[in-house]
Amino acid sequence: MKKNISSILENIFSIIILISIIGSGFIFLLFLVSIIIGGEIGNAISLWIKNDFLNLLIRLTTIGVMAGFIKMYITKEHELTMK
Repeated sequence: MKKNISSILENIFSIIILISIIGSGFIFLLFLVSIIIGGEIGNAISLWIKNDFLNLLIRLTTIGVMAGFIKMYITKEHELTMK
């Protein structure tokens, strides 16, 4: 049972961290587009990223990190463990 829960949490961690990395690249591209466009539209894109998208990505990443921590505590080992 412990092995099954650990596997599920590791999959959740991996998927969410991958989404976070891709989302960060997407944020970079959107900021680049907003700088190129400029004006009111560029400002609106930047504010949307800052107020909505970035907060969502931070919360999602926090959930992923929590899943990784819970997995570490359930299995009582981590990647820096020496055997």
